[in-house]
Amino acid sequence: MLLLCASEEFRELPKIRELLIDAGVKNWRLFTVFPKGRAVGNHELQISDEQFVGLMEFIVETKTQGKIRPNYGCEGF
Repeated sequence: MLLLCASEEFRELPKIRELLIDAGVKNWRLFTVFPKGRAVGNHELQISDEQFVGLMEFIVETKTQGKIRPNYGCEGF
C-alpha cells in the first residue's frame, strides 16, 4: 500500500492504519512530496515541519505495534 502524506491526509493516519490492518495489509509505504517543480507552489501537498516530525513518530509507533510494516520514502532523497 502506498500513501501520500499531505496536509489533509495527515490527521487521518491512525484511522487509515487501522483500515489497512483490518484489510490484512502487511507493508505500507508512506511518502511526502519533495517541494520542487510543480509541487513548489502547491501547499496542499506539503506538510509542516511539526507534521513531518509527527509522521516519523507515527512510523516508529506503528513499527512498535508490529501489526503492519510502515516505511518512509521521499523522491527528493
